[in-house]
Amino acid sequence: MLETLTQAAAKLPGIYYIVLNLVLFALMGWDKLSALQGWWRVPEKRLLLLGVLSAGLGGLAGMQLFHHKTRKPVFWAVFTAAFFGHIALWFLLCHLLVPTPGAV
Repeated sequence: MLETLTQAAAKLPGIYYIVLNLVLFALMGWDKLSALQGWWRVPEKRLLLLGVLSAGLGGLAGMQLFHHKTRKPVFWAVFTAAFFGHIALWFLLCHLLVPTPGAV
């Protein structure tokens, strides 16, 4: 039972990243469509916050596919920094939480 819970818990970060990045990607597409149609827009702060929380890959993909927010350096900077920041965070967490073989 405990092993099953551990295996399920190990999948949560992947699910978290997939869901948030799909939401960010969809919001980038919606905001581009909204800009073209003159509809309600997604606030930039919301897109940027979601990029920070999701590691920004959905935002970077949305920028490229939808050609949206590509002229705004803040989006490139935040999404790219979030991506590398999440990698560094996971590296640090794994380094601190997973024991090194042979360490005393």
